Amino acid sequence: MARLCWPSLATALALSTALSFTGACSTTGTSRPSNLASDQSPPAVGAAAERIMVTFALAPQAMWKRAVDELVDNYELEVLFRWPLESLQQECVVFGLPDNRTAQEIVARVQKDPRVLLAQPIHQFRVLERLSDPANSSRAAASGPAGYNDPHSHLQHGFVTTHIEEAHAKASGRGVKIAVIDTGIDVTHPDLEGRVSKVKNFVEHDETFTADVHGTAVAGVIAAGANNQRGIVGVAPGAELFALKACWQDPPASRSAICDSYTLAQAVDFAINEGAQVVNFSLTGPHDPLLEVLIDKAIERNIVVLAAADDSPHGGFPASHQAVLAVRGGGLARAVRGATPLGERALAAPSEDILSTAPSNSYDFFSGSSLAVAQVSGVAALLLERDPELKPSELVALIRQTAQPVDSEDSSAGVPMALLDAGAALAAATARH
Repeated sequence: MARLCWPSLATALALSTALSFTGACSTTGTSRPSNLASDQSPPAVGAAAERIMVTFALAPQAMWKRAVDELVDNYELEVLFRWPLESLQQECVVFGLPDNRTAQEIVARVQKDPRVLLAQPIHQFRVLERLSDPANSSRAAASGPAGYNDPHSHLQHGFVTTHIEEAHAKASGRGVKIAVIDTGIDVTHPDLEGRVSKVKNFVEHDETFTADVHGTAVAGVIAAGANNQRGIVGVAPGAELFALKACWQDPPASRSAICDSYTLAQAVDFAINEGAQVVNFSLTGPHDPLLEVLIDKAIERNIVVLAAADDSPHGGFPASHQAVLAVRGGGLARAVRGATPLGERALAAPSEDILSTAPSNSYDFFSGSSLAVAQVSGVAALLLERDPELKPSELVALIRQTAQPVDSEDSSAGVPMALLDAGAALAAATARH
């Protein structure tokens, strides 16, 4: 595996530190879904329109196999993958379609079978991250907190904006389990040492787990170590992370990544079964029926679910789910402005030029709602440490109620966003007892 690394932001950081920050490492590899039912190669990434996903109630093996075989014969389908959805007590099968049929057509017909619980096309999702502007990074260089011995903490302007240092006086997220459903994470990064308690890859034929950029950045925002004389500080430095790879870098070695219904469903099912308390989705896509059912199950199990909102009319899915805490990105430390199609359900957090961990013991600036939702996931962990009895609806309400209103530059665009206030949220949680 080839790796090409070295400073990408030295000029931008000239005002802040003599240390250089490296950019992302180049890697090679392909990414495809896992759990093949046969010896044939899986479909290429991006071929979502050529597959459908079907769930059945758990049944004796012979009965379940007969149902699948009859669907294969009746509709000229091909079994590609199958696995049990343990959290739902269902069986799931991914079928390949004949060339002369569309996913919508087959789904409409298969859904009429009384043995089928759910049938749907396989949808694609994308992470919400983009390149930072080095000029902005240098302007934010001296606006971070000074109360940590982590050498780059003074570059974390979002800590000041959202009063995270104030919240750390009350909690660190110790022991709270956060499922990061994303690309892989560099679990060997010194600032993530001891933070990752479970690792699972749901993307077959992908050798880039620890070299993946996006998941590594999200993990650092949430749980990088505090006062360890290394790099940065996470919002919940005491939390435990589940590194659940359901997305693959597209193109390879980039910050961009995509996922699909199949890999995401496996990851959510795993998170539920393994006792996650928070699920972080730094991604967006179309409404997905199976993921909706899984998110409902997660919330029923008292798991807090957070998702990045996009600029579509409904904010994208899973952010559009009524019980999910949807988070939009804002600007630099004191410039979070704008309105959101999600209206009063929207929450804002800093999303421009957020310093975080990058593969191969490096750091870089990242921008996008992916980083905003990661900060709020960290605050959710702080609240759960402080009050483990908080239900998901109570925790979401607490974060929203303590957020600080931010004036919109265009009041006609919708309801103004409210900015995360970690200090106020922790104070309110403390006052409950």
